[in-house]
Amino acid sequence: MSINYVRNSLFGSPLVFSSNILERRIKEGDPYTYHRSLSDYQPTPVHNLNRLAKFFDLESLIIKDESKRFDLKAFKGLGASYALEMLVRRDSNVKGVCSATDGNHGRALARFAQLKSLPCKIYVPQGTTEGRVSAIAAYGADVETVSGDYDYAVKQAQIRAQEQGWYQVQDTAWAGYEEIPADILVGYFTQAIELEQQINLYSRPTTLILTAGVGTWAASLAYFWRDAISSGQMELILVESKESACFYESILERSYRSASGTQVTLMAGLNCATPSPHAWDILKGLVKYTVQISDEKIVTAMKALREEGIESGETGAAGVASLYAMKEKGLIGQLIPRKNNILLFSTEGATDPKLYDLMLAQ
Repeated sequence: MSINYVRNSLFGSPLVFSSNILERRIKEGDPYTYHRSLSDYQPTPVHNLNRLAKFFDLESLIIKDESKRFDLKAFKGLGASYALEMLVRRDSNVKGVCSATDGNHGRALARFAQLKSLPCKIYVPQGTTEGRVSAIAAYGADVETVSGDYDYAVKQAQIRAQEQGWYQVQDTAWAGYEEIPADILVGYFTQAIELEQQINLYSRPTTLILTAGVGTWAASLAYFWRDAISSGQMELILVESKESACFYESILERSYRSASGTQVTLMAGLNCATPSPHAWDILKGLVKYTVQISDEKIVTAMKALREEGIESGETGAAGVASLYAMKEKGLIGQLIPRKNNILLFSTEGATDPKLYDLMLAQ
């Protein structure tokens, strides 16, 4: 089965932050002003994919292409850059930074740490491709592959920060570690602000499809458009790998929990077993359906996007892959009304060019 879904029985529950840190950082934050101050900042483009919209029996299919984000080919640069800037504003004596990553967040942190002349150590899970390791190291970071999964890599970064007196710049939160993840979540607001300026050229979206690993990025955009979602102007569908479907399982059981899958998936950026509590606070009341997909349609989606002139990596293509899976199982018209206006994201380009070429050669 290439797709499973569950309707969220928690939809509509009130937003209650588990702590006031995220709420405060949201109110105080101004990421758009900061990002516009960067010399190489440019909004990423938006495309209306008419051919694919017709294929899926949709009114419109709008996609934001994050392969054009800085020189990183992924949206993660928005969160990492803003959080690092907020960190050095709070503490002018930062000794160094570290983090765990499946690839894109660590690469972004390494880039912006290098610009600030800060030492940077990045831990990656077992099985991370050499292409992704090299891309992180190219920005001067020390990269270590751990003998475990993403959650284990997070713990190793935590140990490093404690031993060295460094800061862990992680895009997931836990008890006692919330301010930096909150800044990362706020940093992603820039993407939504860009879209609000760009979307006037198109029909307003009625369905928003977002992908989730730990969920910080999805929670950021969901929070930004929470009024439209809560009022029924827009529905939110959350897509995960079936091997790391922590939100799917949490919503199914109506309580926060880690995923039970194998954590073996092509969608490296979604291969995270435990939701960020910040993300769970926000998403549990805003997601209409949560969907888990297998890797089966990823290459199909990557090729379809290439035909539209969009370079989309295996994680970046997950939103479009979910549409292929829905169509195959007859779910368009059920999860998504026909002739709907869809907004989704290609969250990354070819962040591992060798793997990208191998996959498209299939």
